[in-house]
Amino acid sequence: METNNDEIEKTLQSLDTLERVEGNPFLFAKIQYRISQRNHKKNINPVWKTVGVSFALLLLFFNVLTVWNNLKSQNETNIMVELGNEFGINTGLSQLY
Repeated sequence: METNNDEIEKTLQSLDTLERVEGNPFLFAKIQYRISQRNHKKNINPVWKTVGVSFALLLLFFNVLTVWNNLKSQNETNIMVELGNEFGINTGLSQLY
């Protein structure tokens, strides 16, 4: 039992020599600076945003225009093949389809 008490006393005496830990006084300022730098990097110039959106809309417009023209020409070709078959005219297009 005395060994347990001796161990407890040694532990308590070791706690008497401990000092309070001091933090880095500039830590909060460093954290604020890093947060402000991160937010600063995310801001995109509104001119570049407008250019990017305009470019994306232009690409979308040309894609829709291309698909529209392909569907239109494909439909016209199918009509010509059907008319040629109906009237017995060989247009040469029926071999493609």
